[in-house]
Amino acid sequence: MTGTIDHEPTHTAAARRGGPLIVTEDTELLDDLLRLCAAAGATPEVHHSVPTARPAPPSPLTSRPPAPPPGPGTAPGGWEAAPLVLVGDDAARRVRGAARRRGVVLVSRDQDDPGVWQRAVEIGADHVLVLPDGEQWLVDRIADVAEGVGRPALTVGVIGGRGGAGASTLACALAVTAAREGLRSLLVDADPLGGGLDVLLGGETAEGLRWPAFAASRGRVGGGALEESLPELHGLRVLSWDRGDRVAVPPQAVRAVLAAARRGGGTVVVDLPRRIDDGTAEVLAQLDLGLLVVPAELRAVAASGRVAAAVGMVLRDLRVVARGPYDSGLDDREVARLLGLPLAGEVPVEAGLLRATDGRRPPGASGKDTDAGAVRRLAQRLATVAGRRLDDARPWVDARLPDGTRLHAVLPPVAVGCTCLSLRVVRPRAFTLDELAAAGTVPPGGDRVLRALLRARLSFLVSGGTGSGKTTLLSALLGLVRPDERIVLAEDSAELRPDHPHVVRLETRPANQEAAGLVTLEDLVRQALRMRPDRLVVGEVRGPEVTHLLAALNTGHSGCGTVHANAAADVPARLEALGTAAGLDRAALHSQLAAALSVVLHLVRDRTGRRRIAEVHVLERDPSGLVRTVPALRWEAEAFAAERGWERLRGLLRAGGLGREDAVRGRTGDADG
Repeated sequence: MTGTIDHEPTHTAAARRGGPLIVTEDTELLDDLLRLCAAAGATPEVHHSVPTARPAPPSPLTSRPPAPPPGPGTAPGGWEAAPLVLVGDDAARRVRGAARRRGVVLVSRDQDDPGVWQRAVEIGADHVLVLPDGEQWLVDRIADVAEGVGRPALTVGVIGGRGGAGASTLACALAVTAAREGLRSLLVDADPLGGGLDVLLGGETAEGLRWPAFAASRGRVGGGALEESLPELHGLRVLSWDRGDRVAVPPQAVRAVLAAARRGGGTVVVDLPRRIDDGTAEVLAQLDLGLLVVPAELRAVAASGRVAAAVGMVLRDLRVVARGPYDSGLDDREVARLLGLPLAGEVPVEAGLLRATDGRRPPGASGKDTDAGAVRRLAQRLATVAGRRLDDARPWVDARLPDGTRLHAVLPPVAVGCTCLSLRVVRPRAFTLDELAAAGTVPPGGDRVLRALLRARLSFLVSGGTGSGKTTLLSALLGLVRPDERIVLAEDSAELRPDHPHVVRLETRPANQEAAGLVTLEDLVRQALRMRPDRLVVGEVRGPEVTHLLAALNTGHSGCGTVHANAAADVPARLEALGTAAGLDRAALHSQLAAALSVVLHLVRDRTGRRRIAEVHVLERDPSGLVRTVPALRWEAEAFAAERGWERLRGLLRAGGLGREDAVRGRTGDADG
């Protein structure tokens, strides 16, 4: 328990380094105080009454060795010179006549003694402390004395009004500017999902501790030790997140670390996440100033209003930093007025970057461009968000970002001249079959064939080249599965998003830096078979998982997937190559393939960019026992045109309700009903 008698805070005493002065004859109390001084790294001076100007001999307490000599910089025996005075309750009467000063703490062990407050007033104490409840508070105060703590750092938090507002960039710029001005500067990354500010500063490989190392911190963290343990980049210290598995840092650890950072003085800049949890609330409580970065767009202003409302519940001083270019009718003052917050300033438009992106030439196309380094840093930061590594030792990455976007990046010198960054944005909602028909992917009447394919529970593959729309078509078809059927998806990168109420999604995982934790598509297919799937779906068949998929489809499971192939007729050869690499001989693979698979849907992308189902094939065995595909339907603008395998396909689809009235065009142009 701690109590406070109202005194104006001061920083003058902090300039006097050294240990505290202890005045007591209570042996047990002295034991506790010496233990707390040792925990704080301070060497105290012990007296049983007010020391005189000359050093008084140490307290001749029974069975106790002489007290250690005063620490460096301490005026021995000086009541007024000591940076902190701890007076035992037993000695209160003996120090009553001493000169009044600040930094006096009356320490007691009796929690039920109401007279302790009166004695504190009589000796002019700033605080009353009752042990053992107030031990942590006292350790912090003693450590402040030992470290010579002065005025705490100006602590500024930067938060984006919406994603991509530029808060992290501004936070780095503020910290670097403070360091260039000769101030002690420390940059704190408080966003565990941001990818790490050390990446933004180009120091992801710099030696030093990251946030996970402080997860177990409970008590006080030494300010000097903290600063020495962090990476130094551009003249400042950076506390960032690493690229390993995410470690939860409890709020008390966040509080202790940030308090240690502030005690060193200078400037502390914190990059804040938009999601306010207990750890973020601890940071907000220690900020002197908050900067809300708001792009000057109406939607961004609306989103920023919600962020400001949440932050404003904890932080009193929150100001707006407007970032151009400005929407029509908006300027920096109008943005601040709409949010009801004071304006701190604006981030100017980066004209050089805009000029570099004005032409048809992609930004960073020349290694001499001013933004070539920015593209590299962006690619590396996105890779860390995806939990992958991207550097000179591993110069490419293929991963999925948390929102589903597919990321691919290659660094120089593998990418000649500049970093190549590709982002494939996944549609948040799957297309319906009607929408695909309207877009021309499915010919008129072709949707009835596809619906019958799903109702008949036939196993099929969707083939095609890269970007031909295989995943899009498969997602739409899976949305036609009955709601009471369970769909289990196994994907290398989770891209299938079927509009279905009962979907189990499994995704592979790469090995970590210790080569542990690898989860392959083959592993996922094995696990999926134990989940009682009504439909087993492999997002892309391209490895040893083909053996498990074919085995599953031969044991009563219905399934489907996608495969890269130039034509439907090439699918058996493609699967044969994958199976051979997995150790399955040719005859066994073709036997399983003939029994497992019924239909191949092949997609193409024409010169205009339109994706369409070019052909539908069924499978049959040739005289040698090998599986080959037979054309059943061919794309035509008015409808599917029947080919040689149509009768076989129609027989398979009868179980799905395709009757004679569901016509396709005959091979001679007549309706084949």
